[in-house]
Amino acid sequence: MKISEQVKSLSRTMAIKASDEAAYFPIDRNFLIPYLKEIVKLNPVEFVVYSLEQANPTYTNLLFLCLPEIWENIDVDDIETIVENLSNDFSYFTLIEFTYKYLEVDILKIILKQAKKKGVDGKIRQYLQNQWNVIIKSTEDRTALETGIGQEFFDYDNRKWNYIKQKLLFDKRLHPALFEYKELERYINTLTTSTN
Repeated sequence: MKISEQVKSLSRTMAIKASDEAAYFPIDRNFLIPYLKEIVKLNPVEFVVYSLEQANPTYTNLLFLCLPEIWENIDVDDIETIVENLSNDFSYFTLIEFTYKYLEVDILKIILKQAKKKGVDGKIRQYLQNQWNVIIKSTEDRTALETGIGQEFFDYDNRKWNYIKQKLLFDKRLHPALFEYKELERYINTLTTSTN
């Protein structure tokens, strides 16, 4: 995928300035407000891929959490395109965490299928086996998003994110994320030990 110069330039500018100007490290919604008009004009798939490939996982997850506008314009075909264009393990890990924990959709089978084509499915399976507990949205995470720092710094609106999730779940390739630790642990164990 060729990433446009607009995506590269704006992404670099935001990442550099956020460390000095954002009220919440590494990034927050108020910091992004002056950039919103430009961001929504970008190709959302390019923006997501470039962000996943260039920035650290904490920055990228919080950037995406501040920008439901980007995710409103992404469908499951776009998610497949994003996955097809990832080139490093951490990009996969960050996408898994964001989509599972914050979007609350399970794209793990899509990721594993593509990772297998690229020969990196072993690393993804190992990550899931060792880090499955970080992708679940706990009650504490939910409370922080809906009433705490999520409101204060990310302008988190559960209705917006729920709409995005429901729209994505109309596509049968995706499933809702699990919220019970034991249930997720069993699912990850089954998923990572299967040969498909």
